[in-house]
Amino acid sequence: MAYHARRVLNTEGRRWPKKMRALFLVGLLNNTVVGANLSKISRRKVSTFLDNVRALISAVEHPAGRDSEALSRRNIKALQSWVNRQLYNHRSTIVFDILGRGWSFANAIHREQIEEHAAFMSIVELAEMGLLNRIRRCACGNWIFARFIHQRFCSSRCRHRRYERTEQFKAKRRRYMRDYYRLKSSGKVK
Repeated sequence: MAYHARRVLNTEGRRWPKKMRALFLVGLLNNTVVGANLSKISRRKVSTFLDNVRALISAVEHPAGRDSEALSRRNIKALQSWVNRQLYNHRSTIVFDILGRGWSFANAIHREQIEEHAAFMSIVELAEMGLLNRIRRCACGNWIFARFIHQRFCSSRCRHRRYERTEQFKAKRRRYMRDYYRLKSSGKVK
């Protein structure tokens, strides 16, 4: 009896735990996380914080000498103080917590800021991991975590919808419909 070895994809090695933090942030921004309800104002705060942290990191990593769109030193300092103020507003304190007969030290946050705080901390962790540039907005307005650097859309439907608006597609479609009309009117095809 012959033994046939087959190749099996190793799915254990393909897990990406860093991705979970990003997907949590995207879920908060899209308001799809079960049990979490981030208000419009909080989502706006989080997206502004995300944009400003991204701009600050970009300004630090790519100095003004190289890029024409780089920020001046004064703007960098202002942006840095704004980001630090936002982080200061979302700090947590350590409290002593009693759980029945047990106890623990836990981080305490105001109840109305729990989701917002979690989103801010997700942004900080993703920035430290170098994955902040992968949190993007799709053309439809949804937030996505780009699994690949070149990914720009949340689904193939959004990608195709965007492609249908290009002049290249419209010209190809006009040509196809013109040929189709001629073929139908010739009587050769039903």
